[in-house]
Amino acid sequence: MRTEDQIYVSLDQGIRLSLSSLWDQAWINITWLDDSIGVDGEYLSPETDEVQFFSVQDQAFDDLEDLYQIMMKRGDARWNRARYTLHPQGEFSFDVEWDQALADQVDVAH
Repeated sequence: MRTEDQIYVSLDQGIRLSLSSLWDQAWINITWLDDSIGVDGEYLSPETDEVQFFSVQDQAFDDLEDLYQIMMKRGDARWNRARYTLHPQGEFSFDVEWDQALADQVDVAH
């Protein structure tokens, strides 16, 4: 399995490959639903100061699955929503949360 740093590098590269215009920051919104992952990519355009959308690279799904497994093995808190935020200079953050309402919806669906 890859390291956490390798996964973050892969997410960074995927975002950069997906964006052809200038951007101030870009992020991937992640929803983790038991056995599936939902993602959407957004970025802030410095030209219009508006949020735009981009297609998330397929590799991001593998990256996020691996990252989740690493975090769970390490004993980190469970999460079902996250945001990976990247700045053009390479600075990034990965913020996670547990959304109980989402978890309850998943439980009802099963």
